[in-house]
Amino acid sequence: MPSSSSTANHPTRTVSNAYKYFMVFLCMLTQAIPYGIAQNIQPLFIHPLVNTFHFTLASYTLIFTFGAVAASITSPFIGKGLQKFNFRLMYIIGIGLSALAYVIFGFSTKLSGFYTAAIVCMIGSTFFSGQGVPWVINHWFPLKGRGAALGIAF
Repeated sequence: MPSSSSTANHPTRTVSNAYKYFMVFLCMLTQAIPYGIAQNIQPLFIHPLVNTFHFTLASYTLIFTFGAVAASITSPFIGKGLQKFNFRLMYIIGIGLSALAYVIFGFSTKLSGFYTAAIVCMIGSTFFSGQGVPWVINHWFPLKGRGAALGIAF
């Protein structure tokens, strides 16, 4: 295959390899910034919240399990939605859901609020990370090089 190849959406348009790898870099930023914020801040507050609200450590850390289960259940539907709806809109919905989750975290005083926030946050993260990044890579890379690009992005 030549160094330039066509994208899935525009069969007649050729894209340089440099531009494709720029897309991989943007996917890396997506993983590092929004996903990193959405997923890596929650563990920082375990001990302050457990001590403040007198939750048991086991009951509070269930937020991670509930979030992961919710994301795994919704992931196939989000993946199908990425094919049917505007990708940018789906991405913004995901960012919005993750941001809403942190608003819920801020107002929560009971375990159910924290569980709800974790579920909403993980579902939002699935839009822009779990499903969004592979969708972008699949549309910018032919079969050859797709695995390496996805590995680098993640």
